[in-house]
Amino acid sequence: MLQDLLDQWPQHVNPLLEEAEAAMKRNLKTLMLQGPQDALTNTSIAQPAILTHSTAVLRILQREAGFDVASEVHSVLGHSLGQFTALVAAEALSFHDAIDLVVHPIHPLQRISGNAMTKAIAGSDKGAMAALFPVDPAVANDICHSVHESTGLVCSVANYNSSKQVTVISGHFAAVEAAVAAAKSRKVRRAVLLDVSAPFHCALMQPAADALAAHLNTITFRPPIVPVVCNVSAVDMPGTDADAMRAALTAQVVQPVRWSESVDLCIHRTAPNDHTTFLELGYGGVLTGLIQQHAPTAATCTSMGTADDVRKWIAARELEA
Repeated sequence: MLQDLLDQWPQHVNPLLEEAEAAMKRNLKTLMLQGPQDALTNTSIAQPAILTHSTAVLRILQREAGFDVASEVHSVLGHSLGQFTALVAAEALSFHDAIDLVVHPIHPLQRISGNAMTKAIAGSDKGAMAALFPVDPAVANDICHSVHESTGLVCSVANYNSSKQVTVISGHFAAVEAAVAAAKSRKVRRAVLLDVSAPFHCALMQPAADALAAHLNTITFRPPIVPVVCNVSAVDMPGTDADAMRAALTAQVVQPVRWSESVDLCIHRTAPNDHTTFLELGYGGVLTGLIQQHAPTAATCTSMGTADDVRKWIAARELEA
């Protein structure tokens, strides 16, 4: 993870790694390059690693290819904590503060004990998430509502990833397990529990949301240079109102990610051109797959996470110049 980018453009990648490590007070570079894999699947490491990787790709495009976000981009958006990466790209949030924030929401949840978490999560049930596909979001909502009504436990949609396909649910483990069984009984082809460290984007995360809200008050926000789509409302974040931006970021801890609607907003914004081009910067290419699945005829998405991806994109850009 990141090794090939670091090998080719150390002058752009190393300063970001150093800045991230200063914010985290951990050796992120060694973890990203050498593992162990168990560490990279831990959310407290994975999230800053993903943010650093995505920002490194953007930094390379800006400095090696003259890519200008302000003049070449209609909107920026991110999935879940990718919202912070989008804010960095829009220059509304510093990279250092973004690293601090993506680490911070997880640590309070891990530290909280006693009354707050006891009230939020019953007994030893620490929550779970599951992916359902293919499934209409309305069906997923109905399954979650039925489970909540029958058990009294938290069970809700966490990610609306595409209009007809992948939906993620979150809540108490027992409730999510019941929802998986219900989905299978309703002929949903795949309903699988996900390997996650917490039940993100549901009411069980309220203690973490409260901790994040307090921490956000210490962070400085600037007006974004391009619109930033809020992933829980699928509308632009209020860039001139820092308090409203803080509220939107807090809300995403406990509310579902409306990814497909956020993608639709971007497509509608460029509708006069009849086609929208998305660039996914960073590791994995998962969002490229979701966008192509959701809007196969209205959008083109290019994933750039490796040095080879970046070289090809820069070469194509130079040919078009």
